[in-house]
Amino acid sequence: MHFWDPEKAIYRGSRVPVVSLGDSINVVLDAFRSGKLDRNRIYELRYDLMGGSEEGLRGFLEEVVNSGIRYIFTYRGETDKSLRIYRSSIEAGATLIDLDLRVARQLSNVRTKKIVSFHGSFQEARRLIPAMLDLDPFVIKIAPKFSSLQEFLGSIPEVNQIRKDLQLPLCYSPMGTIPGMRFFSCIYLSDMCYVSWKKPTAEGQPTMAEYDKFIQLVHAGGSDHI
Repeated sequence: MHFWDPEKAIYRGSRVPVVSLGDSINVVLDAFRSGKLDRNRIYELRYDLMGGSEEGLRGFLEEVVNSGIRYIFTYRGETDKSLRIYRSSIEAGATLIDLDLRVARQLSNVRTKKIVSFHGSFQEARRLIPAMLDLDPFVIKIAPKFSSLQEFLGSIPEVNQIRKDLQLPLCYSPMGTIPGMRFFSCIYLSDMCYVSWKKPTAEGQPTMAEYDKFIQLVHAGGSDHI
């Protein structure tokens, strides 16, 4: 089996993109088997979107691990089923898991590294950060939804302060269709960001190709922020 060390890839200032896979399980397995996925990248396995079964999870993850791909395991769903699936993923050797706060509260004692996530309003996310820190996270992830550019811009000073105060990586993933939010956050506000392989797994998520093109443009402009 191949294992990877998240601390060497995701850290304060890393600005690492994570490619989210939400296609059907057969499409994803074909991508692993055929070598279509870049081993230098990190992939998120959105198992809740793939249509895979609880019974088939262990075999699926073993095949992923043996392919040498670095991955984050994510499952969004009803709490009891989520807990069963996350425990199975841990038993199968998942190195890094992304947990909603409500699920993370019930898996606070596991040794596997955790991204503790909150999806909701920015005000609520800010209030809940102390509770998220109590759950021994490797990364804090907040994904607030904004309905206007002004709302997003208004959050920036507070996000900068949150990131400054945290002693661990922050994933800031604004949700919504406002152009530029994700790209701006990837560079200036977040230590990691999510992009899609073929189809978005979250609202406003850019594709891997769009992200790569944007980064090339930033480099071409001489920015020292990457």
